[in-house]
Amino acid sequence: MTKQHVLPDWLREYFPRTANGTKTQNLMYFKRNENSMLTTPNIQKTQGHLGNVRIRNVCEKCNSGWISGIESATKPIVEELLQGHIVKIDKEMQHLLSQWLMVVNIMIEYTDSKTITITEGDRKMVMNGIIPDGWKIWIGYCENKNWEFRYRHNAVAVMKKSDYQRGCDVPEKCNIQYTTVGIGRLYIHMTKNYSECIIPTIRDYESLGLIQICPFTKEIPVTIVPKYINNMDAEIIQDLIYNEIVRSGGRDIDTVFVNTSNLLN
Repeated sequence: MTKQHVLPDWLREYFPRTANGTKTQNLMYFKRNENSMLTTPNIQKTQGHLGNVRIRNVCEKCNSGWISGIESATKPIVEELLQGHIVKIDKEMQHLLSQWLMVVNIMIEYTDSKTITITEGDRKMVMNGIIPDGWKIWIGYCENKNWEFRYRHNAVAVMKKSDYQRGCDVPEKCNIQYTTVGIGRLYIHMTKNYSECIIPTIRDYESLGLIQICPFTKEIPVTIVPKYINNMDAEIIQDLIYNEIVRSGGRDIDTVFVNTSNLLN
């Protein structure tokens, strides 16, 4: 196995690494039952830039092969997006961009093993250039300095209240994940739900200025014109599902296993 950067190393061209750089990892674990919710925070500040974080979970052939290839193919449009430029995304680029963002999402999961949600089947499909069903990806622009180079990953295990009350087995691993990434002015939000629960959306992402690129909800090609989400919405979006599932308990679901929140910036 070789070490793979969570975020592409070429981003150092826009976000230089400094000798005195630090990164903060804020891990928060929630366990809920019918009557209470336990919270276990763990904040760690370490030396080094977030862009230097690497995970040893990729074979050398993949690292220097298809992953390197997709990073190179998407670099030109990601450069335009992180600078907040007007861009046009056609069907081919939508596919490549979605595939690359799924790789980023998968790598982020491995920064904390408790948050790993994406199945081996989905990972193999992404490797083979196939976009798995059930993924949703939105992108937009944000000038919030807090999101200039940052990612947040949350995963939660849920089951229907009716199943829980009937004594059905609790999920052994997280079955819903959502990840938010900021790179320059580019703001990305990704979700994948493996559970049988339908998670209500508190707010419409597109009304906040995000455009759904996976699956496309607009005619192809789509032109992305800078429409910046405000600082408050940038913070709200990252926790929309968390607020619905964990804090409120959900309308027709219950969090009965563990919710893991992993914030790095």
